Amino acid sequence: MKKPNQLTVRVMGRDVPILKDDIVVQAANNLGEYRIQRNQIAIDSQVEQQLQGAVLIHEIVEVLNFDLELKLQHEILSSLASALYQVIRDNPQLIKQIISGKGLVV
Repeated sequence: MKKPNQLTVRVMGRDVPILKDDIVVQAANNLGEYRIQRNQIAIDSQVEQQLQGAVLIHEIVEVLNFDLELKLQHEILSSLASALYQVIRDNPQLIKQIISGKGLVV
């Protein structure tokens, strides 16, 4: 259940809550994790903010990997997530244009 002001990401038609849960994440020695049974993404809040964004993109790709039954190896998934994060970071105006729905061709 979503708490007021809780950050969520919409993936495959459903909201996935994003939590700060250092105990479970640190115990597993991860910076983040997708909890399939709970439909949650947990991110270690002790990690610097820029890295948290990269971890979030990684976990979103994990959700897609599970939902679409892609069966990507973790190394490939990690590379894809890192590249996608970099594209998003390097192209903020393009992301704004996509979100605006005004089209991309000038």
